[in-house]
Amino acid sequence: MAIIIIAAGNSSRLGQPKQLVHFQGEPLLLRQINLALSVSDNVYVVLGSQSEKFQSMLENMPVNVIDNENWQQGMGSSIACGFAQIGSVAAAMLLLVDQWRVTTDDLVLLVQSWQQQPDNIHACSWHNQEVGSEKENVSFGPPVVFPKAFFTKLIGLSGQIGAKPILNKYLDHVQFHQIRNAEYDLDTPSQLAAIKELEQQ
Repeated sequence: MAIIIIAAGNSSRLGQPKQLVHFQGEPLLLRQINLALSVSDNVYVVLGSQSEKFQSMLENMPVNVIDNENWQQGMGSSIACGFAQIGSVAAAMLLLVDQWRVTTDDLVLLVQSWQQQPDNIHACSWHNQEVGSEKENVSFGPPVVFPKAFFTKLIGLSGQIGAKPILNKYLDHVQFHQIRNAEYDLDTPSQLAAIKELEQQ
């Protein structure tokens, strides 16, 4: 199984490159690479904004670096760029650079689940409770394992929207796994402040 890490955005809402934000003693970019390498030796990193800076960080890392020159077109463009480069593999996992709480155990669960059901998509899900309401709704997203049969659809993505339309279209083929760590990402200064506060505890 290949793992594709999407790290191409310019973190416009955060105001600084999220790839360089430190968590547990290392930049998120290196954390996610080491996380991916803990379950696969076939890791791809899709870069875009400031790619030259990040490529120099990865010179000695055993990963395949992909430079998405069209990164400004959005997440769909970077996903398509990654899946177009991975060659002949049975499946690939999509992982985002800012999923700072995802652990090796989370990825192992997805890999093992795919091994048991290799024709299905395997995605993370979590429960959201609306503020001031007792109602809960379920969200889902990456990390996601896609079997090879879906690669052409992923290569066809473009624009700001990621892979969620594919998950929605093929829900009958999606196996959801309740992985709460997948809910957490890093897009805003308030989220960054929460991460820093957590590290100080």
